[in-house]
Parts: sequence; C-alpha cells; structure tokens
Amino acid sequence: MKSPKGITEAIAEVKPEVKVLVVAPSWIGDTIMMQPLLTLLKQRESGVRIEVLAPDWSAPLLNRMAEVDAVI
Repeated sequence: MKSPKGITEAIAEVKPEVKVLVVAPSWIGDTIMMQPLLTLLKQRESGVRIEVLAPDWSAPLLNRMAEVDAVI
C-alpha cells in the first residue's frame, strides 16, 4: 500500500512559474527581429511567462506578438 505524500514531496512536484523579462531594443526593426527569440523561449520552456520592457511607441507591436504575455 502506498503511503500518502508528505508536504515536502508535494512541494517538490510543483513547478514554479518561469518568468522572463526582456528589455526591448529602441528601434522598431530590432523589436521585430527579436520575435524569433521570444518564440524559441516559449518552445523551450513550457508555461514560461514573457514580459517585455519597452518604449510606449512599440507597445502596440509587442501586444500583437502571441509570445508576449505583458508589455511593461
């Protein structure tokens, strides 16, 4: 008969949320070119939350990128 899991074992099974903060470049072309990097981050780490620190003018572009969870 299996014994119930202890709190330590239960905590070990919980995977903490992985958060990544990306500082966006100041140029629009460079911001567009960073999308493959964001895609790779999402593919490599399931459940990763990507937040991008960027100038206000680039927020509309970043908000349209499926990989970006939040623009700061």
